[in-house]
Amino acid sequence: MTRHRGDGDKTLAAFVVPRPGASLSWPALRSWLGEKLPDYMVPAHFFILPALPLTPNGKVDRQALEQLEGEALASGTEYVAPRNELESQLVAIWQEVLRLDRIGIHDDFFALGGHSLLAIALSSRLSALCQRSVPLRWIFEHPTLEALARRIETNGPSGPAWAAIPVVDRHEPLPMSFGQQRMWLLQQTLPDPATYHVPVVYQLQGSVAVDRLRSALQVILERHEVLRTALVQTGEALVQKILPATDVPLPWVEVDGTALPEGEIERRLNEEVRRPFDLNQAPLWRALWIQLAGNARGGHQDAQHRRSRDGLASALSNHEGKPGHSVTTPLEVRVRIVEADDLVATRGPPRARMMPPQGRDHHAVQKGFRRCAYAGSWNARASCNGQPSPPSL
Repeated sequence: MTRHRGDGDKTLAAFVVPRPGASLSWPALRSWLGEKLPDYMVPAHFFILPALPLTPNGKVDRQALEQLEGEALASGTEYVAPRNELESQLVAIWQEVLRLDRIGIHDDFFALGGHSLLAIALSSRLSALCQRSVPLRWIFEHPTLEALARRIETNGPSGPAWAAIPVVDRHEPLPMSFGQQRMWLLQQTLPDPATYHVPVVYQLQGSVAVDRLRSALQVILERHEVLRTALVQTGEALVQKILPATDVPLPWVEVDGTALPEGEIERRLNEEVRRPFDLNQAPLWRALWIQLAGNARGGHQDAQHRRSRDGLASALSNHEGKPGHSVTTPLEVRVRIVEADDLVATRGPPRARMMPPQGRDHHAVQKGFRRCAYAGSWNARASCNGQPSPPSL
């Protein structure tokens, strides 16, 4: 069955009840299941239980099973500790990506529960460690930690060394990124202005400190320029207009849903999703809080915060305001809000410091790479065909 890893990902796990006196091993179980199942269906983790939990009608209680922590079978690979600094760094990264406490240099990434998505995350972490590109294929070609470390150490990461992203001048207008230009044009031509709206709805149950939630969103708004960016046309140029944090109020609306008739909440949500954005006005996102039950005063350390019981939070953004990617996962949203709430709790309500490099800095680098690639392609053709130099972009 699938088990949640705690970071939004899932992994396959098997729960085994052995016969009395039977000896089980991780390699033997995987080998036996490998003869009957395709590779992607072979569990990565095996847990030994004295008995399977059952429901009153005698079926396996899967919900109870998810909460159990049985004795985990060892992978069967002899543990060998890292022998040098690179292997130690790789062990730390593998432990973080795979969420395991003990990993040796002879362990296999995929045998420990790794899959293609985790391999992408591992490749990204290794690239950041080495400050060069570590190709994804290396992980598939060298799945053990020892072999991967040897590959990195012997051949070195591919590609040029990474350079720090420069921070562009905030006083100069910056052209839109390629993605923003494309989405801006679509917004002008599509008959339905809500086509590229990205709505996300969360139903929060239990006691919610609404003031803390708003404060956390305020911190996120202040720290990230892309959330304060408008897309404007100045003459023949399409530019980003980033407003100071003090000039952008938090786009937060509260609705008392306890008095609304049946069906009105869904209608209000749909209405909010359809309401168009003005690309010339930042921010290009908004939040709607619908209270589903009465307010209650919280105790303990949260006594100073207004609290609600059961609420519906709707976050809506316009795709043009994104720095080049789509909406984040619910887990990522939760992590960012918790981090911002911690910042408010530890540093108090003053304005949060901006975190360069920001979206516009990445856009400037993106534009530079595209110009270099375009000029390089043009020059290559010109050298063969006697054509003039490329035009200035």
